[in-house]
Amino acid sequence: MKRLSTQFVLLLLTAMLMQGCSRDTSGGTAVVGSKTEQPSASAAENAYKNRSKEFPSDFPLPKYPNSQVEIAHLRTTRSSAPIVVLQTTDSVHSVFLFYAKSLKETGWDIGKVVKRQTYMMLAATKNGRETTVMISETRKGTTAISLFAGRK
Repeated sequence: MKRLSTQFVLLLLTAMLMQGCSRDTSGGTAVVGSKTEQPSASAAENAYKNRSKEFPSDFPLPKYPNSQVEIAHLRTTRSSAPIVVLQTTDSVHSVFLFYAKSLKETGWDIGKVVKRQTYMMLAATKNGRETTVMISETRKGTTAISLFAGRK
C-alpha cells in the first residue's frame, strides 16, 4: 500500500498546483512518518511544467467527456505508473457518477469510496492493477479529475 500512498500524495500536490496553492521552492523532500520520503512540491511543479497534454491511448480508464488534459503521464521517480489530471466545468457529482459507472461496466472491483460535496474518490482493482479516481472542486469553480493507474 506504500506505492498508493506515494501516488496519493503526488496527486494531492498536483491538485494543489492546479489550484494555485503555495509551493516549496527549496527542492527538498517532505518527510511523512519516520522513514517515507515523498516528492517535494518543487519536484511536482517541475513535472507539471514538463507535462504532456495528450490523453494516453493506453490508459486503462476513459477520458471524461467535456474535459481537458492538464497533466498526462506524470511519473514519480519511484514508479512508472501513469497519472492523468483532467479539468472540466461539470460538477464533482456528475464526474463521480461517470467513473463509478465506467469502472463497474469494465470489470473493476470498487473498494474504497469517499463522497463529500466538493471532493469524491473511488479506488478499484482489476487483474493485478489498481486505480484511484480523485475528483475535487477547484478554487476557480471547475472540477479537477486525478486518475492513477498502476500495478498492485
